[in-house]
Amino acid sequence: MKSPFPKRYWTRASIEFLSEKFDHPIFDYEQDWAYTVADFGRLDAYLSVFRERSINDDIRFTLGDMIIQAFEDEGDLAADPRWVEFLAHVSADFRIHAHQVWYWAATDTPLADSWKVSPWMRELLREKSPG
Repeated sequence: MKSPFPKRYWTRASIEFLSEKFDHPIFDYEQDWAYTVADFGRLDAYLSVFRERSINDDIRFTLGDMIIQAFEDEGDLAADPRWVEFLAHVSADFRIHAHQVWYWAATDTPLADSWKVSPWMRELLREKSPG
């Protein structure tokens, strides 16, 4: 299914900023960087930076994928209040995260075969979609 939202990608500058901030390595030809470096043990640090209004939209978008991946890997979404708080930030800045929410919602995949974050992303997508 094609995204109804403009595509958005991580920028080299956002990856470099986050790599330096969190001391994550950058490997050449690493197209899945934000997914591979995500570390649930660093989630509080990620969320602290994500809350900073001084970071730009590209950094916020890239960091959003790191946070989602960290929750996907090890989080207890139903019990962790940080997940609800994160979703509130994503909802408030939906214009930045629209394509990201659509991607993680995996609407063309049966829920049983989708990511564990998908039900929440689908709900957010329903709330934010026109009509």
